[in-house]
Amino acid sequence: ADLVESVVRLIDCVPERDAGDDSVSPVAPYRVVNIGRGAPVNLLDFIETIERVLGKKAKRNYLDMQPGDVPRTFASADLLQRLTGYRPPTSLEEGVTALVDWYRDYRRSHGELAY
Repeated sequence: ADLVESVVRLIDCVPERDAGDDSVSPVAPYRVVNIGRGAPVNLLDFIETIERVLGKKAKRNYLDMQPGDVPRTFASADLLQRLTGYRPPTSLEEGVTALVDWYRDYRRSHGELAY
């Protein structure tokens, strides 16, 4: 829902060259806008949230950092908010619950076993 709301609001935010300090391309009329809540989520908290919503423990296989892994990342919603006045409000718990509910409904409606 946050993604759809963000994209709908961005439709009228046509990028212009030399528009300032956002991510407008100098050679094409596009910009990159992060769509996220703007706060980092610890991977183990994310996994535990999925486990709680599913009511099932994950099979965890802990590995060292792999090539390309980053120790910390999150989406800054500052540009999205500046352009549209909108900052995605969905919490981790709400988002995971909605995704799991959608997935279960989708699997049921297609005659597949829902997890």
